[in-house]
Amino acid sequence: MADNPATAAQLLKLGRLLDTDPEQLRYLESLGAEGLRKLRELASEQLFASYEDRLQRMAQASKLVPLSVALPMAEKSAPPRLMAAVAGLIETDRVVKAAPRISPQFMADLAAYLDPGRARPAIEAAPLEVARKVAKIIVDRQDLITMGNLISAVTDDALAACLPFLDDGSIVALGSVIDDRPRVDHLFGLLPDARLSGVARAATENNSWPELLGLMGDLSSAAQQRFGNVVAAQEDRVRSAVMQAASENRQLDVLTSFLDGMTPMSLTQFAQTTALAQPQLLADLASTSWTGVLRLVPYLPDEVLDRLTGLADLREPTVQAKMLADAVALNLESGILPLLPRLDGTVLAQLASQDQLQRDDVLDGFVRAAIREGQWSNLLPLVRHLPEAARKHVSELAGNLDQSELREAFASASRAGQLSSMLDVTADMPEQQRVAAVETIVADAGDEDLLGTGLPEAEQEAVWTKLLALSNGAPEQLLSQLGEQAALLQLDNVVPTVMAAAQKSGNWESALKVISSVDSTATAMGVGAAFDVPKGLLEQAAKQAQELGLGDQLGGLVSALGQGAGQSVQLAVGFAEGANALQLAPAKEAAAKVVSGLAGRLAGMLRKDDKS
Repeated sequence: MADNPATAAQLLKLGRLLDTDPEQLRYLESLGAEGLRKLRELASEQLFASYEDRLQRMAQASKLVPLSVALPMAEKSAPPRLMAAVAGLIETDRVVKAAPRISPQFMADLAAYLDPGRARPAIEAAPLEVARKVAKIIVDRQDLITMGNLISAVTDDALAACLPFLDDGSIVALGSVIDDRPRVDHLFGLLPDARLSGVARAATENNSWPELLGLMGDLSSAAQQRFGNVVAAQEDRVRSAVMQAASENRQLDVLTSFLDGMTPMSLTQFAQTTALAQPQLLADLASTSWTGVLRLVPYLPDEVLDRLTGLADLREPTVQAKMLADAVALNLESGILPLLPRLDGTVLAQLASQDQLQRDDVLDGFVRAAIREGQWSNLLPLVRHLPEAARKHVSELAGNLDQSELREAFASASRAGQLSSMLDVTADMPEQQRVAAVETIVADAGDEDLLGTGLPEAEQEAVWTKLLALSNGAPEQLLSQLGEQAALLQLDNVVPTVMAAAQKSGNWESALKVISSVDSTATAMGVGAAFDVPKGLLEQAAKQAQELGLGDQLGGLVSALGQGAGQSVQLAVGFAEGANALQLAPAKEAAAKVVSGLAGRLAGMLRKDDKS
């Protein structure tokens, strides 16, 4: 028999019509299933036309004999093939009367030769109970060819009544032999989710996923998506089996149709499938359709995301363009965002140069997705590589965020080590929005480490460099509050860091006001710290303090210049007893006070925890 199940079924049907062993017809196999079906229909038409007059006379003659006499005679002497040919010519009301009087076994025999097209009225008219009995016999005989023919003509009630006789594995085989392909969709529509689950498990046990996936092309989109959600709810071995079969048999388009209709819960389950750990399967799925991959991405484990971003195809500009086009067309930007932090700078630069990412509406979609999905930190690596005009547009969009969205954006960036990039975005906001950004930093500095205290020293300096630029022109009270937060969070090194940032950015006024607030806050708390500051940097700070008219507040900067020798000077904060904001302290005494101050700071934090 033919290797293709559909072709094999058509050879069997043709052999039955011609009363010939199907093996003798294998030379016709090259016609394929559809070609054989058309050949069978032509042969059936020709045979019926040759004997139509004779069959009509037989149908008319049957009216002359009472049913009580005709039916027993027919069962004993008339071949099932002949009775099947006549059945389509008998009036429907007579069929209804005759059906209960014919044995189900004989009806199952003649059903094998019925032409659903000609006998449809007779098939539809069969009483439901008769249909059930006949169907059971046909199923028991494992004659799915006959069952497939009858499905084209039976009523929905009759079909539903027959389904319990079919095991889950037979559904796949049955679907493959139905000529009227729209009825396949109807068949699956009548199956409850529990039966569909059984069909999926049977396909796994019987290695019949290629055949089952082949049937999906006959289902409506809604039916495919329903089945996809059922598959997602199965155990890993079932999900892995369907993925493996789809990849090996080039049926990944069906898998994509499943993904298109999956609920978030189903996508979560499907994303945990162990088969996705295979790089080739991921590559095949991506090359078939990025839409399916992008729907899965937000739910994929980190190790699978790492493999996905390692695909060589992602370095191809044409692949990047296709991925972006699919994402934009179907609002799947959230499927690209988790990939961005995993891409190297070269790929990010290529992606950022794509024409689509120069469009304001496309950037709008990515920003909305980043805020909606809490993935702002994932967007920032791409923003860094965007051309200037595109970066400024992202900053404009960030300026439209409400307070809670802005807080979440900063928090997300800080947790991901992207605080410096977030400050770059806010730097291009209008002044009012920049002030709002500083207010957000001050409010959440402690909870979300928005001053970068957990970062390495060089990165802390970069954060403060950008923070001072952002704070330029901010109200003095806000700068004071920023200094208070800095004193609470990073007193041990904040003054040298802020000075170095001011030297780099030139924003000395904001820096000196922050430092003044740091000192006054530390003094008020009774907590102190001492730092080694390069003498040249201290000289520059003192000069700027005088020029900006801040000498009275920061007199300690000036007095410190007269102390110490060499390239660095020790500067202390938080030890002032008088009005001086910054004082020099002998190293030994400062060290003792630092220890005492840190102990007091720790005790204060513990008291705060006790109160909360």
